[in-house]
Amino acid sequence: MNKTLTNIIYFFVAIVLAKFIGGFTTIFLAKILQPADYGVWMTMLLIVSYSPIVCFGTVETLVKQFPYHVGKGDLHSAKEVEDGVLGSIVLSSLLFLLVGFTFHILITIKSLEPFITLVRLIVIASVLGFFIAYFFYRFMAHQNFKSASIIEIVGAISTLFFLIIFSWVWGLKGTAFGFLINELVICICSIFLSHRTCGKVGINFNFKLIWKFIQIGFPISAFWWIFIIQASIDRVISMSMLGKTTTGYYALGVSILSIIILIPQAVNRVLFPKINEKVGENSNEKELFRIIIIPTQILNLILPLIIGILLPISPIIYYKILPKYGPGLASAQILLLWSFFRLMIGNGVNFLIAKNKQNLLVGYVVISLICNVAVSIVLVKYGFNIEGIALSTGVSGALLASLIWKSVFKHMGYSIFNQWKEIFHLYLPFLVFLGLIIFLSMIVPEFLKVSGMISLLHILLLIGLFLTASFAIPALNRRIKELYYLAREYV
Repeated sequence: MNKTLTNIIYFFVAIVLAKFIGGFTTIFLAKILQPADYGVWMTMLLIVSYSPIVCFGTVETLVKQFPYHVGKGDLHSAKEVEDGVLGSIVLSSLLFLLVGFTFHILITIKSLEPFITLVRLIVIASVLGFFIAYFFYRFMAHQNFKSASIIEIVGAISTLFFLIIFSWVWGLKGTAFGFLINELVICICSIFLSHRTCGKVGINFNFKLIWKFIQIGFPISAFWWIFIIQASIDRVISMSMLGKTTTGYYALGVSILSIIILIPQAVNRVLFPKINEKVGENSNEKELFRIIIIPTQILNLILPLIIGILLPISPIIYYKILPKYGPGLASAQILLLWSFFRLMIGNGVNFLIAKNKQNLLVGYVVISLICNVAVSIVLVKYGFNIEGIALSTGVSGALLASLIWKSVFKHMGYSIFNQWKEIFHLYLPFLVFLGLIIFLSMIVPEFLKVSGMISLLHILLLIGLFLTASFAIPALNRRIKELYYLAREYV
């Protein structure tokens, strides 16, 4: 457990630093480029965002199957996965280069003609990104999160340096060329560090093997693609039904929410290969509970504390720092409160993927997406505006979490009664926290609306009451003790 906790800390610190440096890159680049050029650049980045689809999920197969075979003691098959996935990356790169350099011949779009050179630079950079992703996922598969963290931070610093310098000198073309140089530097660093820490890797072009990897990895990739759509469809609905200004109010709440995502992201990425390894070892129910459920229970105890800080602080952000976004305060607070469910699904997803239930996950996220769209449209038509969209997003997240965790407990051998009992235990911190929010709002109607020094008192009051309730409720009291013993074991 010490090594796992160390990996989580390494990766969390790396993600925070990378996000912080990335924020500076975004601000500086927006200042250097003209708005029109910045718009072109952000559009060009869509090529980078969507290009991994041509890899058909094989890098997800690497993180899933490599530790699984290691857990079974089948090192030959583990090596076969590494080499075969790299072979698929090479083939995907050649395919993407071919399409990227010939699309303007097959499809004539006059508006793109001035940007053909930029597109080609981005296409080459995207191909380098395929290999960066491969070696990054290889670090994860080997559970070498120290190296993964190094690449994360080096990449952020490198991006800041090359994009700003080249953009400053050559404008938009410099931005594209700087991005290409940056990807080349990160790729070289990744190859060197991978060879040094994880050993040599070969290239296997066995098409039968690659097709098998696609069958395993593509549903995983499809789940995350649809999950991203499910998580962003709220802004699409808001834009189409309420307009860009109202969507701007709503979007600030989404940006605030991104602060919380860093913690579960670090935990889930570190535990994913560990879970696959344990499944490969045919671990018993007790071991699986320890690595899947206990971290989620602890995370669910921490999330209300973080949300309890951000909820009373949000009026300061909306009324003092960014007053023109004031109408979006209520929707942001609803998003923050109900984000609990979206943030607690990661380990459940990890387990179902390890159990080859990725197709089931795709079905769950599609159901959640349909629910989100339907409820959002109904609530907006009944006049609930962005607050209704925020509530719909939260409810659909709760539905997705319930479907996922019920399936987890079912495949761990629990009876129907015990499945819902364990889900209740996972949701208990949220229910307690929600009850406190309702209670305090009834006692102090302006509890979540005032800004200033009194917000600090509200934070202390909310967190104090939550901790008191947690110690008083036996199930949560046991969880606090587990967190304490885990921290003491690590120290």
